[in-house]
Amino acid sequence: MACRQLSVNEKTWIVKHMYRLEYPINVQRLWSKEINNNPPDRKTITSLMHKFEQTGSVFNIDPPGRPVSVTDQATKDEVSSILKKEPQTSIRRMSTDSNISMASVRRMYKSMGFKPYVPRLIHELNEDDFDRRLEYCDTFLSLLEDDSDLIYRVIWSDEAVFKLNGHINRHNSVYWATQNPNVTIDQTMQAEGLIVWAGIWSQGVIGPYFFEDTVTNQSYIKMLNDHFYPLFYDLPGNESFFFHA
Repeated sequence: MACRQLSVNEKTWIVKHMYRLEYPINVQRLWSKEINNNPPDRKTITSLMHKFEQTGSVFNIDPPGRPVSVTDQATKDEVSSILKKEPQTSIRRMSTDSNISMASVRRMYKSMGFKPYVPRLIHELNEDDFDRRLEYCDTFLSLLEDDSDLIYRVIWSDEAVFKLNGHINRHNSVYWATQNPNVTIDQTMQAEGLIVWAGIWSQGVIGPYFFEDTVTNQSYIKMLNDHFYPLFYDLPGNESFFFHA
């Protein structure tokens, strides 16, 4: 017996007569007589009755949950519109809000050229900091013209603040965009917390040093005298150097 796709009317006919005739063989005989073509096989009839008794319908009902793959243009346009308005929308959030599988969302992000960008953590700048930076660059370039080896004798130092009242997790602040939006997060230098200092130059790393209290002029000078200078004077090539704090 041929196995083919049944129409909704044919499925309804089978269900109606199965309840009256009880057995698939009886339905097949009636099918051959009334419809005048090859009837569906016994397995097809049995499966149809099982589905009807489970769902109450002869239609092909999609399984619960998100569709496995949704890539039509209308859906892509909707996702693109959301990302442009809310670029921090994660794949998981988009999947939940749009009822689309995470795999489909990830494929759409990629096909539309959206990439994850992590914002950079920068120090908060004051109004006069921009002019001071430009002045520093001009001065340093002038010094390099007179002494090309100067760069190898500069000690670059910086501090990292570990805040007691929380911190910014940059990896949880992803921005999705087709081009790098160059997003930055301002960081207040005077925030309360533990401060860690370290220096780096051509001969290696100096530090780290931990400030457990608020950094003052006195505590910073004490760190230099008690920690920095004893370590630095033991390093080779320290006859002439510049300290960039």
